Parts: sequence; structure tokens; C-alpha cells
Amino acid sequence: MSSNDEPDFTNPVLRRVYGSANRSYNLLIECEIEEAKEKKLEEERKKQQENFEKIMDKLLISQTLDFVSNLITRAKNKVDF
Repeated sequence: MSSNDEPDFTNPVLRRVYGSANRSYNLLIECEIEEAKEKKLEEERKKQQENFEKIMDKLLISQTLDFVSNLITRAKNKVDF
């Protein structure tokens, strides 16, 4: 083995085969890294969507309560007159 952990092939065909295999391996690793990044991004998007839906639900509840409270107040005001 040479100092950079690559076999010291004297046969040029073996060097090309090793080089090709090494490039293929590196491309495979890059693809796996990209897939992991995409999966993480998709999980983050899903989490953000769930958080957004929770916030919208709370907002809707709050607005509904305000609306009902206003109706009750208006009804009380009409009864007082």
C-alpha cells in the first residue's frame, strides 16, 4: 500500500479499474448523503406544516371565542335597553 492508502498497481488496467471503482463508490456516498439531506428536509417540512396547523387551530378557536363573546355582549346590551 502507498502512503495514501491506495494500492500501488503497476498494471495500468488495474489502476483504471481501481480508479473507476473508487469514483463509483464516491458517487454512491454522495447520493446517500443527498438522500439523507432530502429526507431530513422533508421531515422538517412536515414538522413545520404540523406546527402551522396547530397554530391555525388555536387561532380559529381564539377567533371563535372572541366572536361568541361579542355576540353575548351585544345580546346583553340589547336586553338592557
